[in-house]
Amino acid sequence: MLGFATSRWVRAPDGTRLHAAVSAPPGRRKARSAIVLVHGFTMDHTFWDRQVEVLREHHLVIAMDQRGHGRSDPAGRDGWHHHVLGRDVEAVVRALVPDGLSATAVGHSMGGMALMGWAAVTAHAPHERQLDAVVLANTTAHGVPNGIVLRLPPWISAQFVYGLAPLVSLPLPLDGRLAPVVRPLLRHLAFGERASRRDVATTERLFFGTDPRQRADAARFLWRLDARDGIEALAGVDVTVLVGGRDRLTPAARGNEIAQALDAPVILLARCGHQAPMEDAGAVTEVILHAANQARRLARRRARTASG
Repeated sequence: MLGFATSRWVRAPDGTRLHAAVSAPPGRRKARSAIVLVHGFTMDHTFWDRQVEVLREHHLVIAMDQRGHGRSDPAGRDGWHHHVLGRDVEAVVRALVPDGLSATAVGHSMGGMALMGWAAVTAHAPHERQLDAVVLANTTAHGVPNGIVLRLPPWISAQFVYGLAPLVSLPLPLDGRLAPVVRPLLRHLAFGERASRRDVATTERLFFGTDPRQRADAARFLWRLDARDGIEALAGVDVTVLVGGRDRLTPAARGNEIAQALDAPVILLARCGHQAPMEDAGAVTEVILHAANQARRLARRRARTASG
C-alpha cells in the first residue's frame, strides 16, 4: 500500500470484512470525483499503485481488496459468485464514496466480473446507483477456460487444461516444488510484449501469496462464470472496455463482445497482455481519467435535469 493511503474496513452483506486503501488529494484540495479500483484474481489493492499515484492528485481513490484477497477476510457464507462480488463492490461504494461526488469504478479481470455483478444486483433501482461510469479492463462475462485455450498454442493449452488449471483449483501451496512449472506458465498467460522483471515479480508474489483455499475457491468460480446478466444491467451506465491485443487469459474478442452488446467504446492496447494496468500503466491511467471526466459531466447533467 502506498504510504499516503488510509486503510478502511467495510462489512459485506454476508459479514465478510473488506479492506480498502483510500487516498485523497494532498493538502486541502477538493476531490473532483471518486474512483473505485477493483483488482483481479490473486491480486490485491497494490496492483493499482501506479494508477493511484497519479489519480490521487485530483480524485478520491478507493482501491479495494476483493474477498479472499489482500487484507480482506476469507469469503463468508455467500462464497463466490459474481452477484456476491457485486454486493461487495456496492457495500464499499455505499460506505466510502461521499454523497454528491461522481464516481467511476474500474475492474480488472475478476474485478470486471465483480462490476458486472454490481450492475446485476443494483438493476432493480438504477436511479439509486452511485457509480456513474465503469471501465472494464481485460475481462470477460463467460467462458474463462475456453477463452484461454483458444488463444494458446496446442502444447501450452494441454499444459493448462491438464496441469495448471487443476492445480490452481486445488487448495495446495504452489510456491514450493511446483513453482518451476507454474512460473513460466503464469508469465506466458499474464503478459504480452511489455513484461518487466518488476511486474513479473509482483504478479508472482501476489499469486503465490494468495491463500491457497481462497485461490482454489475463486478459480472454481471463474471456471463456471456466466455474468452475462450483468452486461444487460450495465445499460444506462457509461461503460468503457479496455482490451489487450496479447491477452491470453481474457482475449480481446471477449471484451469486444461486451462492448458490442452495450455499444461502448473499446480501447485496444495492442502489445499488452492480461496485466495491462502494469504493462502500460500510463495508457490505462489516461483511460480511467477520461472515464472519470465523463462521469462528472453525466452527473452534472443529471443534477440539472433533476433540479429543472
